[in-house]
Amino acid sequence: MLSELPAFIPMELPKTLETFGLSPKEAVIYLSLLELGSSAVQKIARKSGLPRATVYDILDDLSVKGIVSTFEQRGIKHYTAESPEKLMQLAQERAQLMEAALPQLRAIYRSPLDRPGVRFFQGQEGMKVILEEVLQDRH
Repeated sequence: MLSELPAFIPMELPKTLETFGLSPKEAVIYLSLLELGSSAVQKIARKSGLPRATVYDILDDLSVKGIVSTFEQRGIKHYTAESPEKLMQLAQERAQLMEAALPQLRAIYRSPLDRPGVRFFQGQEGMKVILEEVLQDRH
């Protein structure tokens, strides 16, 4: 986990990208690239505050995920962040895949009422869960 975000990154953006499925370091590197445009690893490492070796590994992962692309210029590899719209497109594709799998997942799923078993609840949170389940069963 990053101890401190670079000053140019608003605090909520990395959390949003983490929800999308990026690690904290991947989020910082992606945001650094968005601001820099096309850049070599050394510049990205400086901007993100991460070690160059770490940045190489993370850029490779982001390339595999399809949100960073590469090209060579004068023998130096440069990286470019894909547009934020590309992230949205990838999220929509994931949602469509999940939606397509949902009928099969439902067919496999057995309701807790169908399964014998014991569950333990503790404290007020446990009581809330029990109450919600009882109320759900009534409808």
